[in-house]
Amino acid sequence: MRRLFPSFYEDDDSNSDSFEHWDEAIFAFDTSALLMIFEYGPELQNNWLTELERLKGKGRLFLPYQVASEYHLQLRKRRKEVITNAEEYFVKPIEEIISTLKKIHQNDRHPLSKEGILTNLVNELVERAEMAEITLVFL
Repeated sequence: MRRLFPSFYEDDDSNSDSFEHWDEAIFAFDTSALLMIFEYGPELQNNWLTELERLKGKGRLFLPYQVASEYHLQLRKRRKEVITNAEEYFVKPIEEIISTLKKIHQNDRHPLSKEGILTNLVNELVERAEMAEITLVFL
């Protein structure tokens, strides 16, 4: 093993963690690494895809047939999971906040229901949701 993987058995401690050939390395990702891209936010997704394109352009990206096959088989399922998780973690809590704000608005004695404070809170919530690219529907 030492002969096959000499970089893992270097006696010199100064470069023991470095890999000398990053500029020449060929990258191959497994299916789960490619599917995880859907779990990231838009900016990180774009960064990943840009980097994958850059590696591909340099001929340094390898996609095994098995990975491509598994990716396409699991793609629809993973997208559905990501959407379901996003709804659970983002949409439901926001809907709960809106419901609470509506209850406050119905109570004429609550200080937030007067002077447009509640309206301002709802408008700010909508603006922040739009900035986060979350679509909310209010009745």
